[in-house]
Amino acid sequence: MRMRKMSQETYDKATKSVIEMLGTAGKNWKQPWQVRGNHNVVTRKLYRGTNSFLTEVAGFDSTFWGTYRQWRDKNSYVKKGEKATAIVFYEYVPWKNIDGTIRTKKNGEPKYYRLEKEYKIFNCEQTAGDWTPPEMVENQTFDHVDTYISNTGCKVKYGSDSAHYHTVNDDISMPDIEQFDSSEKYYSVYLHELIHWTGHKDRCNRKDKKFTTSSGGLSLYAFEELIAELGAIFLGLQLGFQASPQPNNLKYLNLWLEELKRDNKLIFRASGYAQSAVNYCNELQKSVMTKKAA
Repeated sequence: MRMRKMSQETYDKATKSVIEMLGTAGKNWKQPWQVRGNHNVVTRKLYRGTNSFLTEVAGFDSTFWGTYRQWRDKNSYVKKGEKATAIVFYEYVPWKNIDGTIRTKKNGEPKYYRLEKEYKIFNCEQTAGDWTPPEMVENQTFDHVDTYISNTGCKVKYGSDSAHYHTVNDDISMPDIEQFDSSEKYYSVYLHELIHWTGHKDRCNRKDKKFTTSSGGLSLYAFEELIAELGAIFLGLQLGFQASPQPNNLKYLNLWLEELKRDNKLIFRASGYAQSAVNYCNELQKSVMTKKAA
């Protein structure tokens, strides 16, 4: 499969897609975004970060995607005239000297640089052939989400009139689940606050100089809210349910839209922070499993 560095066109397309999603949410902010678990037909891995947006806004009902070669290996083929969707992956490549040797740090470890690679993929609906999607069983239980949150070790106070993360007390306040219109909305809010919790200096430490620079023209608070929204969506995808945007963030919507139009790489920086927060929570799951196994 041919790969190349991500083009400016891909940045622009991703930003345009997110702007359209935010614009739709702005017209009917209390309705959930229909974000589903788009994934690769071969590896079955979910597309994460910006790739989850790129596949979602392509407008297909099927959640199965693959490259031209992957569909061919499934005894299927991409129909004539179908256009590919560009997604982005990052690869860490050894930094070589002119003589071909690997550059090293002072401690002797090899140096790497991050290379952006673009892949062209097609949705199942753009193909024909022998392969058919397996029957998908919807998971209606949320016990696994409660376990996931509990495994992070965050402190939570229930029965509050509002949902928020206390930076001073370093804990999360949540209304009872009965106060929400649906379980999906309850857990979407819960995960939103969990992402805020990861920003603490002893965790992901998002309030440093780099964070200030990455926020661009947004206020630090608005940038953090955007990160929390994206992180909640990413976790919602990972944990198997739809994620909803937060009604209280309506006042930041116009700021996000304006800045996304001005800075077409803002969504990549924000999604990077969001994915780091998700990765942090995932690592905490591993720590709990290791302790239980010991």
